[in-house]
Amino acid sequence: MEPKPPSATILVVDDDQGLVRLIEKSLRRAGFATAAATSGRAALDWLKQSRADLALLDLQLQDISGQDLLNHLAKANRSVPFIIITGQGDERVAVEMMKRGAVDYLVKDKEFLELVPDVVRHALAQLEKEKRLAAMEEALRASEERFRIVLKNSPIVAFHQDKNLRYTWIHNPIGHAEAAVLGRTDADLFPAAEAARLTQLKRRVLEGGVGLREEVDCTLGGTMRTLDLTVEPMRDAGGGIMGITCAAMDVTERKQLQKEILKITHFQLILRVKEHASLQKYGRKTENKSEYIYVKTHRNFSLTCILRLSSAAQVTEPRTYSVNYVLPVVAIVVV
Repeated sequence: MEPKPPSATILVVDDDQGLVRLIEKSLRRAGFATAAATSGRAALDWLKQSRADLALLDLQLQDISGQDLLNHLAKANRSVPFIIITGQGDERVAVEMMKRGAVDYLVKDKEFLELVPDVVRHALAQLEKEKRLAAMEEALRASEERFRIVLKNSPIVAFHQDKNLRYTWIHNPIGHAEAAVLGRTDADLFPAAEAARLTQLKRRVLEGGVGLREEVDCTLGGTMRTLDLTVEPMRDAGGGIMGITCAAMDVTERKQLQKEILKITHFQLILRVKEHASLQKYGRKTENKSEYIYVKTHRNFSLTCILRLSSAAQVTEPRTYSVNYVLPVVAIVVV
């Protein structure tokens, strides 16, 4: 059998000793642990040694006022959640104390003792809810801080958009200030054709619920850039799609480098053809001989150039030349 969780401790602060005993009796009957103080000084002394989950505080104490008691506790860093106990006609003061942080207030009328347990129970539930919410907010803040540190020196742009594809958050924007992006759509930020392409991709994710990754061309900071864009659906606690979360990396320089390598590779290939086959217009036929070149690229980006000389009488061994580059599959046959 699991142990029963400890009861909440309620501190009752009132200078009416008879009323204090009645309040304690009502609370204990409801399962709460209680402590009592019949003066402000006694409450301060008790709170220096112990801690209460909640206090029932009469504002009209004989030695110090309830407000002064709260001020002393705040200065001593011993603040405690509290419910105001007030006499009839003092409701206005109680409302003012609510603004200072009181969880609730009780009026000393004929139903007072009957209401105390329920009001205390409700106040504790509210405090527990606020505690859980604060813990969740702190966990979220810590998570966002870790995320910020990871992306601090990264070239990746990360952002969220809602179901209407308005930007709600962005990190490390390119070509636009953060304030100029938030609340806007792609139609507000890009030329019409580019915005239409981006909207089409993102709508596909919103409607289908399946992420995608594509390279897209966008005008950023007045220049055309190529982005490696990943789009994923962002879901709420119930699994419904509430927007999209995206990451984009600028790969413009990489794409330009690939084009330059392609040019260099083709130029080297032509030199090889001329050097080893003395070809004119990439091919030459002689008596009983034919010469051809076979060029192939593989997924591991290795370029192989094979030059073979064949005749009716004999076939020579292939000669192989390899060059590393980062291009799609290409095949060239010259006969």
